[in-house]
Amino acid sequence: MQIKQKWSSHLIRFMVLALSTWCFHPTDAKAQFVGNPLIPKEGKVIIYTNDAKGGHHQVATVADRNNISADRRQPGMLCTVMDDGTGKTKTFQLICKDLPAELNDNANWTAFSPGTPAAGNNLIYGAAVPDATTGKAGDFFIHTATQTLYGPKQVDNSWPVLLLQGVPSGPAGGDLTGAYPNPSIAEKAVTIEKINPGTADQVLITDVDGKVAWIDKSTLGTGGGGTIGSFNGNRPITGEFYKNINPGTDDLAKWIETVFYPSLGPTATLTATPSGIAEMGPAGSTSVSLAWTAGRDAATDELTEIIVNGTNVFSSSPAAGASVNGSQNASATNNSKTTFTMSVKTKDNKTASASAAIDFQWKRYWGFLSGGEDGVSFAPTDAQILALSGKEFGTSAAVSNKSATPSGPQKLVIAYPASWGGTKVIVGVNDSTGAFEKTIRSFTNAIGGTTSYVIYVQRDNTAAGLTFNIQ
Repeated sequence: MQIKQKWSSHLIRFMVLALSTWCFHPTDAKAQFVGNPLIPKEGKVIIYTNDAKGGHHQVATVADRNNISADRRQPGMLCTVMDDGTGKTKTFQLICKDLPAELNDNANWTAFSPGTPAAGNNLIYGAAVPDATTGKAGDFFIHTATQTLYGPKQVDNSWPVLLLQGVPSGPAGGDLTGAYPNPSIAEKAVTIEKINPGTADQVLITDVDGKVAWIDKSTLGTGGGGTIGSFNGNRPITGEFYKNINPGTDDLAKWIETVFYPSLGPTATLTATPSGIAEMGPAGSTSVSLAWTAGRDAATDELTEIIVNGTNVFSSSPAAGASVNGSQNASATNNSKTTFTMSVKTKDNKTASASAAIDFQWKRYWGFLSGGEDGVSFAPTDAQILALSGKEFGTSAAVSNKSATPSGPQKLVIAYPASWGGTKVIVGVNDSTGAFEKTIRSFTNAIGGTTSYVIYVQRDNTAAGLTFNIQ
């Protein structure tokens, strides 16, 4: 119902206005706090004022009225000017729609008549929620049951809730969902702009102790991620347990999986036939067969590449926990070491490699031969040297604890490449070089390789086994 104003209420209003004119002398256009809304009773006059927005303002001049900020203006609000330019007090009412352009238009201030209540100057109360038929645009309404203040009424006949005393109830809106008194924050309602406006150059971080703070972006650096907000996935992990891990992705789910549940790398196996050490021979090349295997563990990503001796032999990825294999023909240059390699790569860029090599070396030979009487020179042939009981690959003349046993009175023969060096023959613990006849000549091995060899032949026969060193 609408408040009925008796003649005594007009007298009271006049006295209040006169008293406020005498007591207050504001120096700027800011609103003066005059009172709070009260719960009305029928037949009683209520003067409602609000220094936050709308209500009844009191200023010194018309210029001060015009300077009231937009955030304090509201359709139907009142403003009393202590001097309207003629030395008289005058009250104005802002008659307009609730639109910024109209609220800021000072031409919408209209002289207020203290007679019949004008639109936007009525304070209505009742026990039901106001609807479109209640009051006029600019009016306020007090719900006496819930002690809720509505208003000002909008030009679209809606009644916004302005002030509530007590526990709220009903459906929530805006940035909230659910119902009062326990609504929830709506999804995506909390934004940086709402939390901390004007933070274009700052980011919100959480310290290890759980404290949240705003810091300048420049203090974070790039760390491989470029500017803030455009992380490119190339930042390595440098923690105690996950050192040197590079997620290699800008997808958060993949980043977490890579760091905390890393996949396993592939496996690679390569064998060469022949491989290891081969004997030096004629110039040319040796055919080599390469056998390869590439495998996946159950936690290994798909294979995407298999390179064997420079050729990509990948056709398809095996299933998790399985492997693929094949063979590849190759060749090695004779008399020089050749290394063959293979590499395997997965979809998440993990790799494995394997290698196989073939090297070429000359041999040393030693053993006993029948070579005539004591003191008689003996020159063993290539065939006799190749038939000696002891032989091995090597790269140096120096050797220790080589032994041989004669089959009757025979002479010890030792032969090795002259390029290996060596100047002494030690038998037991004694320098026995003088007990041997030394010859340097060309020697051809069993596969046709020819080079200069040093050949030591014992001068006298012996029937006992010997152990020797070469220095």
